[in-house]
Amino acid sequence: MQDADARVGSAPVIAAAILLMTVLGSLYSWSVFILPLEDSLQVPRADVSLIFSFATLTFTMGMLVAPLLFPRLSPARLALGIAALAGLGHLLAASPAFELVLLGYGGFFGLANGAGYSI
Repeated sequence: MQDADARVGSAPVIAAAILLMTVLGSLYSWSVFILPLEDSLQVPRADVSLIFSFATLTFTMGMLVAPLLFPRLSPARLALGIAALAGLGHLLAASPAFELVLLGYGGFFGLANGAGYSI
């Protein structure tokens, strides 16, 4: 009977993992945003590419740091924290200021992606 309960209880976890992996893939769709960001931020391609480079660096940091939090936080709290960090990153990335896009998408969203991926 416990096995049936475990399967029913794992459905939300599996659904959350699928949703998380879908969101994580958005980091690698960066190339879709290059031209619109160049226009809206009024910066050269090198600066726009810096945002993705920084996101890749923070992604790596998130993958390395998140496992240290596994014994300290419940999976629900960890996932909620990662989702909040990703949301904050997107909120900042919606700004027309290059620095906020760099911090939001490159910093917070990249870190959240790496942390989520390690889960």
